[in-house]
Amino acid sequence: MNNYTEQYFSNDNIVNEYTQATSNIGLWNSERQLINRYTNKNATILDIGCGAGRVSFGLYSEGYKDIFGIDLSHNMIERANNINNMKGYNIDFRCESAEELTFIDNTFDMAIFSFNGLCTIPNVYTRSKVIKEINRVLKPSGTFVFTADGQRMQSKYKKHWNMELQKWADVKQDERIQDYGDIIFVDKGLECFFHFFSKEELIELLNKSGFKLLKSISLNRFKESKEVLDFCPYGRFWIAQKI
Repeated sequence: MNNYTEQYFSNDNIVNEYTQATSNIGLWNSERQLINRYTNKNATILDIGCGAGRVSFGLYSEGYKDIFGIDLSHNMIERANNINNMKGYNIDFRCESAEELTFIDNTFDMAIFSFNGLCTIPNVYTRSKVIKEINRVLKPSGTFVFTADGQRMQSKYKKHWNMELQKWADVKQDERIQDYGDIIFVDKGLECFFHFFSKEELIELLNKSGFKLLKSISLNRFKESKEVLDFCPYGRFWIAQKI
């Protein structure tokens, strides 16, 4: 994967921020509702891009016990394992890339990719490879729950993306990016990659990777705490099923 993503999520300040979210925010109300709706407490769950374990620990405390968390960042996994040991939980945290999952076919009932993690993966080929890997490790009819921001669908960003489209037509786009919808921005002094999807683009990507879309729902539809909205002020949930 692109170095922007790995370097950003390995930075001590970012690791500390995600650790604080694990202890101070925990599982979002929206995540709790959707996961409970589409699976049960006996499910085997893969938490992709688990960070310091916010979702995994939240699910464990809800009664889900068969949980595996993976992240590209060694620092995040080290922090998650420290918390895991401190809490006395039995969650399997591993440092690995979603591009090449080490799990055998048909292992999980559900895969979760929270907090716009899919958007941090550069280039359409790699995003497609990741989603196909997720499909591979899910059981037949398994569920994939993820968030991906679709700001290109929002009218207030129309001017920006129209300007960006013109840059691509004139071959004047940022040379560091590969696809329309990509941006590289600075957060806390660190360069960070993000891809903004269109609805049509995301549905096509899911279909080509062996999924059918079950539901798409805005974070704003759920009653979330101020802490959650400060941490993630926008976003959209997508629920897909392995065909």
